[in-house]
Amino acid sequence: MKRKIDLITGLLGAGKTTFIASCAKRLAGRGEHICILANDYGAISVDRAFLLEELGDSCDIEMVVAGDADCQRRRFRTKLISFAMLGYDRVLVEPSGVFDVEEFYNILYDDPISGWYETGNVISVISADLPDHLTEGSEYMLTNQAATAGLIVVSKADLLPAGTDEAAVEERIRAHLVRNAGTYHCSRDFSKAPMLFSRGKQMTDEDWDSVEHAGRVPADMVHMTFQESGQFGSLFYFHISRRKAEMEKLAETLLTDPERFGHVVRVKGFFTDPSTGQWMELNAVRGNVSASPSPEEPSRQEEVIILVGEGMKEKEIGALLGETGSVTDYSI
Repeated sequence: MKRKIDLITGLLGAGKTTFIASCAKRLAGRGEHICILANDYGAISVDRAFLLEELGDSCDIEMVVAGDADCQRRRFRTKLISFAMLGYDRVLVEPSGVFDVEEFYNILYDDPISGWYETGNVISVISADLPDHLTEGSEYMLTNQAATAGLIVVSKADLLPAGTDEAAVEERIRAHLVRNAGTYHCSRDFSKAPMLFSRGKQMTDEDWDSVEHAGRVPADMVHMTFQESGQFGSLFYFHISRRKAEMEKLAETLLTDPERFGHVVRVKGFFTDPSTGQWMELNAVRGNVSASPSPEEPSRQEEVIILVGEGMKEKEIGALLGETGSVTDYSI
C-alpha cells in the first residue's frame, strides 16, 4: 500500500508551521507513524526548533536545507526514499514560503518515488491579514501554492479584532486570488474554493474532518522560475548579540522599510542577550515580531540572523546590524 504524502504550503509568516504542528499532533494522537519534512534556509532552522518544542517525541522531524534548485530536488528525493524504507504511514511536507508547488509534483510523480507515495492532501495556509498587494514574486507564489489546494486555511483568524466580519475577510482573500488567477492564467476557480478559518486550538472535529479530507484539485497555470532566477534570496549574519528589545526593533525596522532595505519578508535566527546571557530565538514577519528564550541547548546553536526576501540591499542591512555581522548570500 502506498504511503500518503501531504503538502502544506503558505507564504513566509502565514502560519503554516503552527498549523502543521497541530495536524501532526492530531495524526500522532491517533497512532499514525508520521514524519514532517521541512524545507528551510541554512543548517540552523528556527522552524525545526519550534516543531521540536511543540511535538517532542510524538513524530519525527527532518529538514531539507535550501540550496540551488537541483541540489534541493536531490535532497528532497533522498529524504523521501529514506522515509519509505523506515515505514512511515504519512509524510507531511512543509516547504519554505518561496517553494514552487510544481517541484513537489515533479518529484512525487517520478520513479521510484511514485511507486511508494500518493498525494494525500494539499493545503494552502493564507493569513487573515493578507495585504491587498504583494511583491510580484510573492503574488506568484501565493497563486501557485493555492492553485491545486484541496483546502485553503485562513490562519490567525483568532487574532482578528473583535467584531471583524469574517465573510468580508473571506471575500477579500477570494477576490485577491481571482485577480491573480487572471494574471497568471490559472484555471482554478477560486470563487468556489473550499475555505476554512483556523482558530488555533478552537478548531472543531468538523474543521479537522475538512482538513483530513481536503484532497487535491487539478489546475494549470503559467509557471515561473523564481528559484532559478534568484529573485528570492536569503542573507545570513553571524555573531550578532543584542538585547531582546533592541533585536525586535531591528527586525521590525528591516521588515517595514522596503525603500531602504529591499523587500525583507522574514527575519529569524538565534542570538544571545548580553544583559542576561540568555539564548534567544527570533522569529519575525511584518506585524508579528517576537524574540523568546530558545528551546534549543546552547551547544547546538550558533548566533545567526537570517533574512529572507526579494531585492534585499545588503549594504544597508549590514550597516543597520553593525560590523559584527558577517554575511553570506544564498540565492534561491
